[in-house]
Amino acid sequence: MKRRNMAMMGLVAAGALALGAYQAEAATIEVYNGIGTDTTWTSNNVYRLMEPVFVTNGATLTIQAGTVVRGKTGSNATLFIARGSKIRAMGTRTNPIVFTCDEDDNIGANPGTGVWAQKNNGIGKRWGGVVLLGRTYIATDIGEPGTPSPHPSLEVQIEGAGDYGSLSKYGGGNDDDDSGEMHFCSIRYGAYVLGSGNEINGLTMGGVGRGTQIDHIEVFQNADDDFEVFGGTVNLKYLVGWCSADDGFDTDEGYRGKQQFFLRVQGPLSTLSEMSDKGTEQDGGMGMLSQPSSCPTVFNWTQIGMGRDAGNKKNTGVMLREGTGFRMYNSLWMDFGGAPALIQGSPNNSISGESADKFTQNYVNNQWYTHESVWLSGRQSKMAEFMYNVFWKFGTNAIPAIPVDPANTIAIGWGANNGHPSGSNAGDWEWYGYPAFSDTSLNNFYLEDPGFLSPVAELTRSAVGVTIGGRTYYPVDTLNPLPRPGYDGAMMVHGRVPPNDGFYTPVNFVGAFGGTKNWAAGWTLASRLGLLTGGTAADYTGVEPGLRLNGSNVEVKLDGCVYQGIPADLYVIFETTPGNYWLLPSLFVNAVPWNGAQVTAPSFPLPGTPGISWTPVCTVANAPVGATRAYFVVDMKPGNGILDLTHVYFATIP
Repeated sequence: MKRRNMAMMGLVAAGALALGAYQAEAATIEVYNGIGTDTTWTSNNVYRLMEPVFVTNGATLTIQAGTVVRGKTGSNATLFIARGSKIRAMGTRTNPIVFTCDEDDNIGANPGTGVWAQKNNGIGKRWGGVVLLGRTYIATDIGEPGTPSPHPSLEVQIEGAGDYGSLSKYGGGNDDDDSGEMHFCSIRYGAYVLGSGNEINGLTMGGVGRGTQIDHIEVFQNADDDFEVFGGTVNLKYLVGWCSADDGFDTDEGYRGKQQFFLRVQGPLSTLSEMSDKGTEQDGGMGMLSQPSSCPTVFNWTQIGMGRDAGNKKNTGVMLREGTGFRMYNSLWMDFGGAPALIQGSPNNSISGESADKFTQNYVNNQWYTHESVWLSGRQSKMAEFMYNVFWKFGTNAIPAIPVDPANTIAIGWGANNGHPSGSNAGDWEWYGYPAFSDTSLNNFYLEDPGFLSPVAELTRSAVGVTIGGRTYYPVDTLNPLPRPGYDGAMMVHGRVPPNDGFYTPVNFVGAFGGTKNWAAGWTLASRLGLLTGGTAADYTGVEPGLRLNGSNVEVKLDGCVYQGIPADLYVIFETTPGNYWLLPSLFVNAVPWNGAQVTAPSFPLPGTPGISWTPVCTVANAPVGATRAYFVVDMKPGNGILDLTHVYFATIP
C-alpha cells in the first residue's frame, strides 16, 4: 500500500509497516514507506526509493552484493534503519552495493555515459542518503525527555529526516547496540537539503553501537558531510569521502568510537556553487558539559584539502569544539588553505570542559571510555592528543615554532580566526592551535612546500578551476595515495603501532595507505573515474608475529607483506619473574640477561620482512631456567640499540 501523506508516517505503528512496492518496469521496484518484516533486496533488481523508507519493527533488510539502490532524483528519498532493526549490506570488492540517483549509469560493467563518466562533474544533492539509528547513550542536555545526560531515556530526532515520531529518533542506554553491517558500499550524489541546518549526510549514524560492523564505505560528491556521527560507539574502517560540500567527518553528542583508514579528498561542487569545508569537525556534546563527551580514537587518515593556493583561510584541517576530545595518530594532512588545527578554548581556561583542556586530561577507562588508556610503552594517553602525524602545505600559521602557554599546553598567539567568529554560543571563546610542532615529543612533522615534495606518489589538480565566492579552486584530478618513492621508508615506519585490541590492523605507517596496496581501488567510484590510482586492490594484514612451542623447539613466524623491503630488528625475549628479562642474542644459543631498555646484542640473524614461515630459533633447553613467558618482538626502528615500544609488534607464549 502506498502512503503519500508524510506527516502520517510518525503515527504509523511499527508493527503495521510493510514493504509497499510495485513493478514500475522490468527489474525496477519502487519502494514506498517502510519495511517491517525481514526482507532481501537482490542484485537482479533495481530498488528505487520514492520517499523516506524506514526499516523498523526489528526487521532486517539484507542487500545482496552488486545491488543498485536509487533515490528518486530531486527528493528526500532516504533509507533509514530505525532503532532495533538492522541492515545487512553485503557488498564485496568485486560487487559493491551502489546507492545513487536515478540518472547515474556508471555502475557494474557500464563505465557511464555523459557527465556520469566525467571526473569532477560537480553534481550533488540529487537524493537523500543512508541513515542508521541506534540505542546508545548520547551526550545532550536538551534531548527528550530532557533529563541531563548520560541517561538511558534520552532520545533525539535525527538531523535531516523531519519528524516521524519514534521512527526517526535515536538514543538509549546500550553502547553495545547492533544496527547490522555494511561492507563495500558506494553512496553517491546525495544530501537533499530539507532546510538550513537540516541536511542529509552521505552516511548518518545516530546512537549507533559498537556491535555494528561498518567498513569499505565510499561517499562521493555529497552536498553535506561525508560521514556524521551523533553519539554512539560504532567502529569504522576503510572509508572514502570524495568532494563533499561540508566536512569529511563530523562528530556530535558524545561519539566515542574507533576508526582506521580514512581517505578524504576535498573539492568544489560546481553545479551547486558549494565546496568542502573542514577536514573534520568534532563536537563534544549538545551542551558544553553534556556527558559522555565525544572522544574518538583514530589511526591512519589521509586528508587532502581545497589547496593552499586558493587562499581560503577557513579551510581548516581539524576543528575541535564544545568540549570534545580527539585522539589522532599516524595521519597525513595535505594542502589546506587554513590552519592545521583550531581548538576551542577560553582565556585563562575560565570555562570548564573546553576542548583545549582535553589535551591535559588523562584518558581513564570507565563505562564510557573503553579504548587504550596506557600505551605498551607506559605512556599515559590523554583525552585529546595528536601524535606521529605529518602535515604538508597549509596556508595559515603552519610554522612549527608556535609559542606555547605552559598552563594549558595550547598555543598562544594563533591568530587564525580568518572568518571564524571569535565568540560562540558558549560565550568567551577563542581559537587556539595545539602545539603539535613545538613539542617534539609528540613526533608530528610539518613539511613546507617547496622544500618538500608531496608525501604521496601523485597529486595533480585539474587545469580547469571552479570559482565560488570570489576564489578559484582546482579539484583533484589524479591521486595516487601511496607513499612517494623516496619518502616511503620514512612514512612506513614513522607512526606508532596501534593497540592490539582486535579492531586495529597492526601497521605503523603514516596515512591511510602504505606499501603497494590500495584498499580503495576498484570498488569506489573515485577509482572507476580514474581520480584514484595506484597500487593493487587489497586490504592490509599488517605485521603479524607468531610464536609457539613445537616439540623441543621455540619457533617464530612473521607475516608482514605491508613492509616488504623495509628492514626490522627481530628479538626473542624470555621473562622469568615480572620485570626480569633474558634476551636471545643469536640462534640456538643460551639467552643472556637483559635490562629491559638497552639491547646489548644485535637481533638474531633471520631475514626481515616480508615474512618468515615457522622457523625454530632455539630449543627449550636454551631458555633461561624458570622462564614463564616468551616474546617474539619485531622492532621497526632497527639498528638504534633500543627497543622503542611505540614501534614494535610482538607475540607471546606463556
